[in-house]
Amino acid sequence: MEVTNNNFGGDACKITNNNLGNDACKITNIKCRDDGGKITLTWHWPEGVEQVHIFIGDTVASPKLYTLQEYKKRGGFSAKKCRGVNMFSVFPFTPDDDASGAPASDDSDTPAAYQSPSHTPTSENTIRFIVTTPITCTVTEKSTPLAFATRYKNHEITLSAPHDIPSDTICYAKSSTNAIFTFTDPLYANQPLTRTIRTEKDDHLSFYINKDVSPLYTIKN
Repeated sequence: MEVTNNNFGGDACKITNNNLGNDACKITNIKCRDDGGKITLTWHWPEGVEQVHIFIGDTVASPKLYTLQEYKKRGGFSAKKCRGVNMFSVFPFTPDDDASGAPASDDSDTPAAYQSPSHTPTSENTIRFIVTTPITCTVTEKSTPLAFATRYKNHEITLSAPHDIPSDTICYAKSSTNAIFTFTDPLYANQPLTRTIRTEKDDHLSFYINKDVSPLYTIKN
């Protein structure tokens, strides 16, 4: 069921502590639209529900309070599309969501309980997707012997990428050892990062992506 102006408002569901399990009061038909760098969520808004809590990620702390008026004005709820797992859950705002009975603000420290009947994630009120289009990190390397007849050489490594890459994502290994090292500095968009690595003269370097995030990034030599 698509959300239209015909199913906004009304008195079919007045949220109270006594009707949290009422199917008429539940958020259903949540959908997600890709709008480039952001996503827009829409859902069926139960009659009589004037505000909802939107949980971003799998945390129950500090939900986003969103009103029916905001939803109608903006045609849904928009959020930044992040790399990796994106998860959004929408529940009707109830008096028990805040200890004082007042709407919780964006920076509220009061957690909302998923355990209540109206706060159980389902396929109707929760959407989860993974952004896996990889960011490519370009690696350039320049090797220079330290001195005549020395056993060592320096590798000047420059890393660059069109988007930010977190620290400990890019790894490298020396051919003479089985050890894998990581670049502990984050890489910022369009800001090349240069580091010097000393190795044995006959060593060469191989570059990798940390296996824990390997679907999100690629290496280009």
